Amino acid sequence: MEPEDNPDALPLSIVLGRPVRSPQGELLGKVGDLIVRIGTEAHPPVTGLVLRTGNRDYFVSWQQVQSALAEGIRLTSARVDLRPFARRAGEMLLARDLLDHKVIDIERRRVVRVNDVLLHSEGSICRLAGVDAGSGPIFRRLGLTRVLGFLGFRPRSSPLAWNTVEFFASEVPVQLAVSHAGTAEMHPVEIAGMMEGVSLRQRHEILGALDDETAAEALEEMSPEHQADLVESLDSERAASILEEMAPDNAADLLADLPQDRAREILGRMEPEESEEVRELLQYPEQSAGGMMTTDLVAVPRSFTAGEVLDYLRRSEELPQVIHDIYVVASREDQRLVGVVPLREIVISPPERPLGEIMETEFIRVPATESNREVARMMARYDLLALPVVDEQGILLGIVTVDDAMELLLPGEWTKRFPRFFRS
Repeated sequence: MEPEDNPDALPLSIVLGRPVRSPQGELLGKVGDLIVRIGTEAHPPVTGLVLRTGNRDYFVSWQQVQSALAEGIRLTSARVDLRPFARRAGEMLLARDLLDHKVIDIERRRVVRVNDVLLHSEGSICRLAGVDAGSGPIFRRLGLTRVLGFLGFRPRSSPLAWNTVEFFASEVPVQLAVSHAGTAEMHPVEIAGMMEGVSLRQRHEILGALDDETAAEALEEMSPEHQADLVESLDSERAASILEEMAPDNAADLLADLPQDRAREILGRMEPEESEEVRELLQYPEQSAGGMMTTDLVAVPRSFTAGEVLDYLRRSEELPQVIHDIYVVASREDQRLVGVVPLREIVISPPERPLGEIMETEFIRVPATESNREVARMMARYDLLALPVVDEQGILLGIVTVDDAMELLLPGEWTKRFPRFFRS
């Protein structure tokens, strides 16, 4: 039987503080904590206990334990190592490091609080079976279980097998082998939600398990305050690598929230092409169309045919995740916006058909100085997925996408549900 299937798993809270006795029944002290060694086993074995005598702690090997019950622990020998207890690398103290701490519930994709730790004994071996994140352990630890039972209220337990949770090694003062492989496989929205519910140190630990692309997508889903705190405290090289994977407008917004010296340092570590796009966006006021726009778009010269546009798209190494419109400029040298053509029209047109015959020349555009709220109102009024932004000469600077516009018009909770059509 696996430990998580055992209904008789022993809660750690019942063991803590219980007497530790010699084979003859002599009181040696109390259980201060239990020790497990974190390795490759799904359910790590308990290797020892911390024997508390007065204000001093000693180590007792689990091999000396004859029986472990809710009433207390009896040893096979009264001999105890009298050197003060000091943990070693790879060792976790269940009460100190796990009880009342947060862990990641991989199956339910959430962060939970450990209200008790579950143990499973099989012969002379005791193992870490799992944790309980329910309300039941809280009332049991407060001694209110009988009172609640008398009132007809039964607190709920929520046991989680140890091999279905991930704990935070950053909370432990010694080195532990911890993998956040399960978290790394989650959707970036789920990862972002979990990171916003833990400490900055724990966010760093999660981020360290993610590749740059996943880290960027998760960051884009977090609140601006949490984004800035996390990136500001990152190593500059890692911060630059992550920002290179973000949409240029999102990277610019994030850097705008950092101290100027820190933003310049990170920009200096980014690849020149990516940093130049972000620098261009940073020159516009945050509350303007220029401050909202992204340079992540597809623009081609008017001389192209429909077939040449499709060839260009196939050859391009980096494209927006979703392409709705193709923006037509006067020429490669002259970037004045002269037309817009839906990608669908290009796909269904004969390959030899010139763009000049299928592009729309009457379209809505806004100057970079337009207020962001007016841009959002225009997009909502005309039901636009994207709105081109131009300078005083009509040169195409970027586009404002519908997801960014709607953030100004919809309540905060709704913007989290709004599809990110144009995010890479």
